[in-house]
Amino acid sequence: MIKISVIIPAYNVEKYIEECLRSVMNQTLKEIEIICIDDGSTDDTLIILNNLKDEDSRICIISQANKGLSNARNQGILKSTGRYILYLDADDILELDAMEKIYSVLAVNNYDILYFSARCFSIEEGNSIKDELNRLQTFYFRPRYVLEPIKGTDFFSQCWKEHKYIVSACLQVIKREYLEENKFKFSEGILHEDNIYTFITLVNAERVGSIPAVLYDRRIRNDSIMTKKKNYKNVYGLFVSYCLLMDELDKYRFIDDNLVQCINEYLYSLISEALRIFYMLNEQEKGVFLNLLTIKQTKIFNQFKENRELESRIRSLEDINQRLMGEKEHILKSASYRLGMFITYVPRMIRKKIKKMRGK
Repeated sequence: MIKISVIIPAYNVEKYIEECLRSVMNQTLKEIEIICIDDGSTDDTLIILNNLKDEDSRICIISQANKGLSNARNQGILKSTGRYILYLDADDILELDAMEKIYSVLAVNNYDILYFSARCFSIEEGNSIKDELNRLQTFYFRPRYVLEPIKGTDFFSQCWKEHKYIVSACLQVIKREYLEENKFKFSEGILHEDNIYTFITLVNAERVGSIPAVLYDRRIRNDSIMTKKKNYKNVYGLFVSYCLLMDELDKYRFIDDNLVQCINEYLYSLISEALRIFYMLNEQEKGVFLNLLTIKQTKIFNQFKENRELESRIRSLEDINQRLMGEKEHILKSASYRLGMFITYVPRMIRKKIKKMRGK
């Protein structure tokens, strides 16, 4: 029986793919299959994959024209036969006992999804790499043990409130039967596809668990999707994720106010991040992004953009008002103000007396 199917999309990763694949080939858990999808690589990625396949019969290679990460993962899901599925990016590596530790927990509890932790590493140098490593030092760490299975909605609320909701699809194993029964798959043609996949698979799950074990090593490098300068594709991916999730949530009727609040905050974070990056784009890229939107999406984006601009103006006015009030209070308390009041005391008294005399 294949216990875990490992799905590895690969596109132009000749520098990293062998180290990645050997970290899977050398796992202490042997009952696995390794599904590699060469997504139209133009370097030697496919040659390296074929050489490694000659060493290990558990490796299956799918070669296709470039269709993107989501499509490659979906093809891997269709090909998989294992009880559980694990996604691995082709420039990352697994701890050698990762899948044995994972499956020892899965064997005790029949989870739909089991989450685990990761660390970041890099062999590259430079301030940008150093800054990214510092920023992500504990980002992928889940501190909570959840061995007794709980509902996915409860797990989402807990993680969101603790600022530990991690959308990476790589930091989970998911039951293949659960995926197939619900027809879950990755949304194709966008970046940030994990936002949709992870949320939908989680909130529908009845049995979710989590272990804090660090089993996955995420590589930080200069030319990756994570570290590249953000462009219109990032804005589009985040915004479409928001729109698709809003459409999907029309099917649900959540009655837990705490859960609804957490979901609203998560959705707001997606569209807020899309708008933040949008304002960083040049006018040409903004135009490219806007041209990708449907009429409905354009209306949603413009409405949110106008609301944010109004909020920004209100905050600016509030800041100005607060600053003026502060200056007024400072002036009123200042020694010069008190001295001025003293100097003008006699003239003011004389004016008052003249007004009284004229009144008589």
